[in-house]
Amino acid sequence: MALADFEGAEDILIPVRLTPPDANGVRMLLAGERRWEGARLCERRGSLPEALKAGIPFTEGEMSADDGALIAVIENTARRDLSPWED
Repeated sequence: MALADFEGAEDILIPVRLTPPDANGVRMLLAGERRWEGARLCERRGSLPEALKAGIPFTEGEMSADDGALIAVIENTARRDLSPWED
């Protein structure tokens, strides 16, 4: 089932979080990897919702490695399909 098959799929409630661009213009993804991967998958399948064709919403900011690890743990525990091992 594609993202576009879900009602309201164009409403990403939580933007992904990126670092500011470095000297080469490269950003790092700090939070929202599954949202980013889901949008990339939909784009490859040709089913990207119209609201995301201009790009995925994001916020920009710095984050320490410890904060990044904490956000990853929080995001992973928010998933509904966790196995007992992952939980």
